[in-house]
Amino acid sequence: MSGPVSDAVAELIAMRAAGEITPDEFNAARGRLRGETAGAAASEREAPFHSDPQPAALAAPEPVEHGVRPSAAPKVGFTAKKPFRLGRKALLVVGGLLFGILALGSIAGQKHYKRADYGAAWPYPAYDSATVRCTVKTFGSTDRPVATVELGGVTYGLNGPALGVGGYPDPRPFEPSDKTAILATRQAMINDALTNLCRWRQ
Repeated sequence: MSGPVSDAVAELIAMRAAGEITPDEFNAARGRLRGETAGAAASEREAPFHSDPQPAALAAPEPVEHGVRPSAAPKVGFTAKKPFRLGRKALLVVGGLLFGILALGSIAGQKHYKRADYGAAWPYPAYDSATVRCTVKTFGSTDRPVATVELGGVTYGLNGPALGVGGYPDPRPFEPSDKTAILATRQAMINDALTNLCRWRQ
């Protein structure tokens, strides 16, 4: 491979590494350079011998800029960037999640509570922690916020919809009946569940 062609290929390699041209553009330009070089060599081998001492006029060489002929350089400015698209697998995952939310008719959240944070105001002395959840469920044609509390792996109802149409068991038998602070803590859990977990608005 001649010096100018080698320089041109080196320039193409640099452009590909910098992301200025795509691999397909690089291969096309390199193939064209090699084709032109091979064609020129074949023409020299097949040219007939002339006894005329006067050499035939040679065509003016094509100007070379930065080691690459304009005819061989890839047209970087006209390369269209493909728009970003989610793959088929990603679309299936997103679609499945949306379908699940719509099918269940619910949006859920949860919050963890610890006995150590409440002291004597802790409403469930038989347990050291509780997980409160809130889910908006559709019953018939009506949406209702269902607030629940998980104690020792069992889920209980906290508010009216959870204890009523939700069918969850009542955790109040676990609560001491003689402490007003406990009742205030339970009501604060319910209010926080409705406002911050269910985002429920009356």
